[in-house]
Formats: sequence, structure tokens, C-alpha cells
Amino acid sequence: MTAFHVEILSACAVVLASISLALLWRCRRLQRALGAARAEGAALLHEERLRIASDIHDDLGQNLLTLKIELAALQNHPGLPPSARRHLATLLAHTDAGVRSLRGIINGLRPVGLEHGLRCAVERQLTEFSRINGIHYRLESAQYGNDAACPADATVFRVLQESLSNIARHAGATEVSIALCRNAHELSMTVRDNGVGMQEGPPRQGCGLLGIEHRVAAAGGCFVLASAPGQGTALTISIPTAARAANQPFFAPHQARR
Repeated sequence: MTAFHVEILSACAVVLASISLALLWRCRRLQRALGAARAEGAALLHEERLRIASDIHDDLGQNLLTLKIELAALQNHPGLPPSARRHLATLLAHTDAGVRSLRGIINGLRPVGLEHGLRCAVERQLTEFSRINGIHYRLESAQYGNDAACPADATVFRVLQESLSNIARHAGATEVSIALCRNAHELSMTVRDNGVGMQEGPPRQGCGLLGIEHRVAAAGGCFVLASAPGQGTALTISIPTAARAANQPFFAPHQARR
């Protein structure tokens, strides 16, 4: 091979290296833009859900409440025939069911309690869970820092609710520990119980794990499940904050079981 051939090969190598670097830079830039778009979309979706919940509460909620009051007043009207009173009682029952459904819809759009911060909502949920099921709990929040409301709060709170429901129905546990951690980049939570654990293989149908996985993945987060027969179960999620989602090139959803 002559010196001329060596120079040609060297020049080709330099050109290929330059193209590779340019493509890598372009890929990183596109990933950052995608992260920023996802963060902006999550924030806009969160704001829209809050607006819809507020509109439903202020408009439809007040109308149903007024209807309930009017029906109750009419039912107590003197001289009302028994058949009409029974009919009004049925209408009141349907109105009450409508109010309960409305509250469920509003709660789905805007979890109750988050107005006072995630930590307060978690404490209330755990207190109610312990009262109903007789299962002791420990809340570890030394690494939590201060409340900083963001769309990730609703995801974490929903996952906590589903996890506690699974524990009450399937785990046979006597104690649950919850660890919350918030920093400038992400919000994470671990839910651990001392129950019967899970058998190896695919999780049982109906445990809600698939719903948790989809919810966390939609928020751009990580979901890790660790369990063994007789050794309890630990579920950990990490959700990026808007700041991290906008600045990091990629946050890959991940799930592991044992």
C-alpha cells in the first residue's frame, strides 16, 4: 500500500468520524427536544385535568346539590301522598348515587388531598389504610425535602393507592413501610410489605401491577418490583420532574421482577 492510499484511507476515516459525531450530536439534540416536549405535555395535561375537575365541581356539582336539597324539601312537604313520597325517595337515592359518581370522577382528575401537598396526602392515606385494615405503617420521608407540586405527585399518589389496595387484598402483611424521596431531578417512592410475597413467574391477574406499570411508563418513569415467596414485596417507582425531563436526553422505563 502506497503513501497515497494511506492518505486516502486516513481522509475517509476522518470524514466518517466527523459524520458520526454530527449524527450523535443531532441524536442527542432530538432526544433533549423530545424530553422537553414530553415535560411540557405532561404539565399542560395536568393543568387541563385540574381545570376540568374544577369546572365539574363548580357547575355540575352545585346543580346536583341544589337538586338534592329541593327533592329533600319536597319529600318533607306536609300532605304529600305516600306513593309520591316513595317516588321522591327513589329520586333522592339516584341523586346521591350521581353525587358519589361525580366525586369519583373529580377525584380521578384531581386526587383529594394533594392541594395540601403530597406528604400530607400520603399520611392521610396511610392513616385511613391502617384504620380499616389493621396493618401498621412506617413513613420514611427524611430524604423528601419540601413539597413542590408537579404532575408527578398525582402519579405517585395513585400508585400508592393501588399498592395499598393490593397489599390489603393479597399480601397478608402486618406492616407496610413507605419511603418518599424528592430531589431536583426526580420523585421516587418505595412501598414495602412483610407479607407472603409473590411466586416466581408472571404476576397474578387482577393485582393492578399492569395498571401501575402503564401509569408510571406514561409519566416517563421507572418501575421495579422485587418479591420472593415468604419475604414480602417491594415496589419502587421513580418519576422524573419537569426539570429533569426537559434537560435529560432520555429516561427509560424499566421493570424488573424476581
